[in-house]
Amino acid sequence: MSITSPEAGLRVGAFADVVDVAYLGNAAYRYAVAAVGIRGEVFLCRDLVSQEPPITLHYQNLAGRVYRVVSGHGHLLILTSKAIYILANLAKRLVQPIFDKSKSLFMTIPMMAVDATVVGDKWLFTVMSDSVHRYDLDVIDQKIAEFARNGIIQEPMLSSPTPPAWTARELSLVG
Repeated sequence: MSITSPEAGLRVGAFADVVDVAYLGNAAYRYAVAAVGIRGEVFLCRDLVSQEPPITLHYQNLAGRVYRVVSGHGHLLILTSKAIYILANLAKRLVQPIFDKSKSLFMTIPMMAVDATVVGDKWLFTVMSDSVHRYDLDVIDQKIAEFARNGIIQEPMLSSPTPPAWTARELSLVG
């Protein structure tokens, strides 16, 4: 869908204390996104444009200040001031015809990074105070599979946050 005039109007939802948003879309779910809140809330929306109600998760055990959410290899990766938390296959599950609502297994990589990004769905780059570190997402996939086989990955502790409400707001069209 392309918006060609201001009359078309695109309305999006707003949530309190959202720190970052990541695009998760594919051919079937072109407007799927994940947002992360300052206290570890994760908002998953399969269709942001039609304002489909979000799936809300709250992770109690994220250490540090939440900075960023990115996606790579179907995983959701949350960067805090203390670690990268990898929610295995959560992004991939969101854009399937039936969303599997089971808990996501997760892996923690302790670090003190200030920013992160995924490049080419191949690399996770993290910005440290004095350097940039590169992680191969294929290796992360292998570790997740290995840990799952050995029962090492734990399910995250979830709490039940208040469901967010959509607040309509106009986006201005650029160019």
